[in-house]
Amino acid sequence: MPGSVLPVEASYRGGRHRRFRAPRILQNLGALDPDGYLTEHGIELQSFGEEPAFAHFMAMADRYSCAIEAATLIPMIKHGGMRALMRNDKRWDALTKRTVRRIHKSLQEGCQDDIELFLKLFTAWSDADIDGLQMTRSWSFANLWQKRIKVTIGNASLDSSIKTQFIEQAVAIENRVDLDALFTRQPGDNVPESLKSMIEEDYLDCRSESWAYTHFINHGTMKQLIEAERNALIETLSGHKKEDERRAIDFSLLDRVRILFALCFPENRYRYDLTAASGGQEPDRYVRWDDRPLQAPEEEQLAVFISMESVGCQKRPSNFVCGLKQIIKRRITPDQEQSKAVYVSCLSLVRDEWLDFLSRKSHDEIELARFIAGQTRDQDGNPLDHFRFTRLMADQLFPLGSRFTCDLVNPGDMASRQIVLRDYLNGPRETIEDFRGDDVASVEPLEVIDIMDNEETDLADTVLQFMKKPAVNPEDESTQLAAGLLEIEEDIEQSEFERQFRERARLQNENEWQDTISNRFGDFYYWILEPDIQGQEVVLDSGFTAEVVGYQFNDSERTGVLLHKVDFPEPFERFHERFTEGDTVSIIVTAYDEWPGDTNISLITVEPLTGLEILIESEKLFFAPRGSAVKVIPIGITIQADIDRIDYNRRRVYATCLPPLETHLNNFIAQRRLANQPLEIDSVPIIDISQDKIFLLMPSSEPKLGLIHVVSVGGKGLYKPADGFQIGETCLIRISINYNGTSHRGLEALPDVIERLLKSDPKQRAVANLYWDSGKLEYVGRMTNAERKSLRALSFDPNYQKAIDDLYRFSNQIRTDVIDLGKRIEEAAKREEARKTWIEKAQGHHPGQIVRATVSSDSRNGIMVEIEPGFEGWIPKNKLSWEGSVDPKAFQKEDIVEASIESINQDKYEVWLTMLNPANHPIHQFKVDMIVNARVSAIANRGPNTDNYGVFLKVAPLVDGLCHIKEMGQTARRFIEPKSLPLLYPVGKEVSVRIIEVNLLTKKLKLSILDPL
Repeated sequence: MPGSVLPVEASYRGGRHRRFRAPRILQNLGALDPDGYLTEHGIELQSFGEEPAFAHFMAMADRYSCAIEAATLIPMIKHGGMRALMRNDKRWDALTKRTVRRIHKSLQEGCQDDIELFLKLFTAWSDADIDGLQMTRSWSFANLWQKRIKVTIGNASLDSSIKTQFIEQAVAIENRVDLDALFTRQPGDNVPESLKSMIEEDYLDCRSESWAYTHFINHGTMKQLIEAERNALIETLSGHKKEDERRAIDFSLLDRVRILFALCFPENRYRYDLTAASGGQEPDRYVRWDDRPLQAPEEEQLAVFISMESVGCQKRPSNFVCGLKQIIKRRITPDQEQSKAVYVSCLSLVRDEWLDFLSRKSHDEIELARFIAGQTRDQDGNPLDHFRFTRLMADQLFPLGSRFTCDLVNPGDMASRQIVLRDYLNGPRETIEDFRGDDVASVEPLEVIDIMDNEETDLADTVLQFMKKPAVNPEDESTQLAAGLLEIEEDIEQSEFERQFRERARLQNENEWQDTISNRFGDFYYWILEPDIQGQEVVLDSGFTAEVVGYQFNDSERTGVLLHKVDFPEPFERFHERFTEGDTVSIIVTAYDEWPGDTNISLITVEPLTGLEILIESEKLFFAPRGSAVKVIPIGITIQADIDRIDYNRRRVYATCLPPLETHLNNFIAQRRLANQPLEIDSVPIIDISQDKIFLLMPSSEPKLGLIHVVSVGGKGLYKPADGFQIGETCLIRISINYNGTSHRGLEALPDVIERLLKSDPKQRAVANLYWDSGKLEYVGRMTNAERKSLRALSFDPNYQKAIDDLYRFSNQIRTDVIDLGKRIEEAAKREEARKTWIEKAQGHHPGQIVRATVSSDSRNGIMVEIEPGFEGWIPKNKLSWEGSVDPKAFQKEDIVEASIESINQDKYEVWLTMLNPANHPIHQFKVDMIVNARVSAIANRGPNTDNYGVFLKVAPLVDGLCHIKEMGQTARRFIEPKSLPLLYPVGKEVSVRIIEVNLLTKKLKLSILDPL
C-alpha cells in the first residue's frame, strides 16, 4: 500500500477538533488516499513539517522552481508579517517616530505588495552590501564592527605587534572590497584561515545587524526566527531533491510566486468592494471573490479591511490574496463605536489578467506551467518586469538623508535641464531615539478576537483539488515536464538587465565610485529636485549639494530619486545663530504629521526667517493632549511658541506652545469671574473618544491663534461609560481649576542636586511645592511657566526635566465633570413638583400647632421629621429637651415624636419645630416668697461706661433671675454703690435669695438677696 502506514492522527499536528477535520482536508489536498494512508504527495507535504496550507504552498513552489522565495515568505507570514518585523515603540517622541516612519515608508514605497516587501527586506538584511550596491556608509556599522572585530582579533593567538597592526587595519573596513583587501596585505595574508572565517562571519553579522538597526527592523526576529526557519525549509528541500537549491532570491520570479500563492489559498482571495465604496474616514472595504464556503461562518458577516501595516493599505489593490487574517474589535472610524471586523495582511497581488484562470474549476499542471510562463516572461524568456529589482532597491542605493554634489546639464533651460550626481558626500545622519513623557495616548489598543491561521482554514479548496487526475509523484514524467517549462538555468538565473545593474553597482575602487554615479545608474534612475516651501521650482546654477528626500515610481522603466537642495548655512545653523533657549518665536503651520491608527498627531511648523522645520507634539500644544485636536489648528496660520531646548548634537529644536496657552487660560478664568459667570459651560463638543475617556473642545479656544483648550473626562467625571458618547455630541460641563491639588509623575531616581535641596530646605521658594515620595515626583497646586523654568534650571537631567514638564502640564489641566443634562432637567421638574406640594401642605399648618411626626434622618445637630408626605421639618438638638442633654442619635428612623411648630418660612421652604413643652419647664417648680440658693452669673449693666444696676443669678438649669441693686438687703442698701458690685458679688459667688416675682412668659425670676453685707 502506498504511503505511510501510520494513521493520519499520528502524522497530523493539532488539537482534537483539528484532527477531526484532518482526513477530509488531507484527502482534498491529495495527501491521503481513500483508505486514509499518505500518498506520495502526502509524504512530500510531511517532509516540510509545516501546516498543511504552507506545506502545500512549499511543495508547489518546489515543483515550479521558486522554493527559495516561498521558504523566505512562509516564516515571515507565520510570525505576523510587518507587525513583527518593523520596530515601533509607542513611547517614541514625535520626531523619532516621524523619522522611523519615513525610513519604513521608503522601504515599502517601491513595493507593490507585502510579498515584494518581505523578499526585499530579507535580501537587504542578509546581504546588506548587495554586491556593493549599497553606496552610502552606515553610521551604525562602524560602531558594531569596531567593537566586535577588536574582541575577535584580541582573542586570537597572534603576536602582540601583529595583533595591534591587524586591529588597526580591520577597524577601518567599510565594505566588502576593504575586507577582501585586508587578507591580501601584511599582516592579514598570514593569519590562520580559521581567523579569516571568523572575521568574515563577523563582517556579515555586523552588516545585517547594522542594516536592521538603521532601518528599525527587528534583527532578533530576522535572525532567530525568520532565517532559522527559512534554512530549515531549504534543508528539507535540499534533502528532498538531492541537490543544493541555495541561491539568491530572484525577484523575476515574483509573479510566479503570486500565482501559486493565489492557487494555494483560495479562501483568502479578496477584491475591492465597489458596492461599499467607502470615502470619508472609513478605509476601503473588500469582499471575497471566491464563492466557496468559509470554515469560519462569522467571517461572512464581517467587513474586511487591509491592516494598516500592510503595503496594500496605501496601494489599494483591486485584487489580492492574504496570508494572515485576524478578527479585531476596534473603531473603524473615530466617530463609530467599536465593532468586529476582519483585518488582512501579508498580501500578494493578483493581477486582473489572472482572474479568469484562477477562477476556473479545473486545470492541470501543464496548463498551470504554460499560464505562469505566459504571464511572467516574454517570447525571449526575459522577465516582463525587468525593472523590478532597481525599483525595489532605490532606497538602498540612495537612502533617505544621503547627500551628493550635483551638476546641471542645460542649467539655463528649465524645461530640459538635467541633474547629474557627481560625488557622494555622506550617508543619513544617525537616528537617536527620544521618548515622550507620561500620560500620552498612542495607538488605541486592539482587542484581537481571533487569529484565523491557515491550519484552521478549509484547505480542501486548493489547486490540487481541481487537477484532472489524482495527486502525482513529483518525480513523475508529467511533473518533470511542467517544471521544465519554467526551469531557470544557472547562466540566466538573473535577468540580463539585473545582471548589468549589479555589475555597475559593484565598487571596484574609490575613483570609479566618485566619477561614475550618474553614468553607472542613469539607465535605471533619474534625479529630480523637489519644489521649495512655496511650491515653486528651484532656480539653480551648476554645482550644488542635494539630499535624498523621496522617490517616484511613475515611470515604468526608471525610478525617480527626489532631491532637496541644501543651502549653507543650513536652517538649523541659522536658527541656532538667531535664537536662544527661552525665546518666543513665530512659526507657520505647514502640515500635520499623522499616521493611520496612531492618535498621536503632531504639528509640522516652519520658522520663516531660517526655514527650519519644527515638529510640535500634542503634549506641547494642549494641557490635556489628544492628537486629533491638532487638526483643529488650521494650516497656514502663524502661532507663537517658546523655545525649550536647542540640541546641537541631535540638531533638534524643542518648542512648546503651553506658556501662551497658560496665559490665555488665566484670562478666560478671570473674565468669567469678573462677569460673575458660573464655571458651568454648555454646548461643549466632543472631539474624540478613547476606551475610558472623552475629549472636549472648550469654547474658549481660538484655533486661528493656535490656542486650543482640550479637556479630558473619565471615571467619576462621566455619568455614563465613555463609549456611550458620540463624537460631535455636545455636553454641559462643570470645570474647576487645580489650586491646591497634587499632581504626580513617576521618576525612578531623583537627581542629587534636587534631593539635597528637598532635604536641606524644603521651604525654599524654588522647591516649595515640590515633593519626592518613593519613586514619584509631586507638585502641589498649579505650576506656572516661570516656576517650570526655575525648576528645570536646577538640574539638566533629561528625565527630571521631562517630569517637571509633565507636572506643569498635569497641574494646569482643567478638572471637568460632564453633567447629565437630562437627569438635571428631570430633577428640576421633580423639585418644582415638590415645591408646589410643599406650599400646599404649608398652608394647612401654622406656628404653635402640635403635630405627631416621623423621624426620617438624624445628625449630631438635630433630627429631620416628616410631618406628612412631602412636608418635612427640622428639630435642632437644643429643642429636643429642656436640659439639652438628649443625643439626636438616640432617635431611630420611623420613630414617632410629638412636637410643636415654631415657624414656617415659605421663602426658604423651611419648617422649624420644638419638642419643648412649656408646661414642663423647670420654672414651674418655683413660687413667690420661696427662699433658694443662687450663684452669681454676671453683673447687670447697659453697656460699657454705664452704671451697674444689679446682678444676674443662676437659680437652676434653664432658670435665671435678676436681683436689682435696690433689692440687696434693706439695712445695707445705702452703703452699696454701683461700681462696687463686681467686688461685693463676684461671678460664681453663692448667695441666698427670695423670689419676688415669677414670669412664666419669659421664664425669668425677679430676686432679692437676703443676707446683708
